[in-house]
Amino acid sequence: MLSCLNIYNMPPVELPRNLFEGFFTITTCQRTLIVGLEDIKYPLGPNVIHIKGSEAYGYLLETITGLKSQVLAENEIVCQFKHAFKSYLESSKRDGRLITILEKLFKDNKDIRSFYLKNIGQQSYTGISKKILLHKSSYPEVLILGSGTLAQALIKLLSKKFKIFLSARNLQKVDELTRQFNFQQIPWPMIDEFKKVPNILSTIGAYKTYFDESFFMDWKNLHHTKGIFIDLGSPSTIQTNLMINDGVYRLFNIFNECKALSQEKELQIINAKNAIKNIVDKRMKYFDEALLNHNKDILLGI
Repeated sequence: MLSCLNIYNMPPVELPRNLFEGFFTITTCQRTLIVGLEDIKYPLGPNVIHIKGSEAYGYLLETITGLKSQVLAENEIVCQFKHAFKSYLESSKRDGRLITILEKLFKDNKDIRSFYLKNIGQQSYTGISKKILLHKSSYPEVLILGSGTLAQALIKLLSKKFKIFLSARNLQKVDELTRQFNFQQIPWPMIDEFKKVPNILSTIGAYKTYFDESFFMDWKNLHHTKGIFIDLGSPSTIQTNLMINDGVYRLFNIFNECKALSQEKELQIINAKNAIKNIVDKRMKYFDEALLNHNKDILLGI
């Protein structure tokens, strides 16, 4: 069964609803993955990488463990996989065989992180964002834009140190989070109200500019050099010439914060990748034997 596994890896893109029914899909800030047990019969474009079989499972495992993230071994990717898996389980076109493979993936991710990547993923998107706010801003207010898994992780991490405001397009989700965390809402998209908050963390990705040079000039004039804007969305929704020295951080700035790994951590990464190779071999054997036993049962009429 694992030999039939297909992954289509492409740059992050918002997939049309119901276009890939039966396939497990996930979009992160770095990539979109379409995963299934069949080939996609039509071309997906020049920037798509097609990976099959055991190599595909290894790729999935390296992705969920954060070894393909620019923030190595970051934890947010697991939440994104869980959220996408929950959606897949609710699909009427879900494939039981693919569900089994994904369940094994979650187990293998847990083993790799427990035995080889313990503590290495503490420098996450949320952790680095908090560090920047604590060191660079003297304001206690933070506006979080978005209501997805990354936004929720930021709320949990920052709520003890900062006064949280939230704004997002999904009003139902915002209401749920408000009841859970008791923060103040700002209706979406009240840009003029956004400007009044000195620290802004955007998790919203879209092929549209929400925050242009005019927004940033007004925001900067209000808060001078003490405000912080961190853009964690992909595709980016900001368009400005302001940089780190002006308090504006982009995804690549967050990536650069954790590029330097100690030799000890580099060794952990090497050991984790070697362990993934062994797990892939084990999974291939497991699924081959399961398929063989299933076929025997059919022949015996069991």
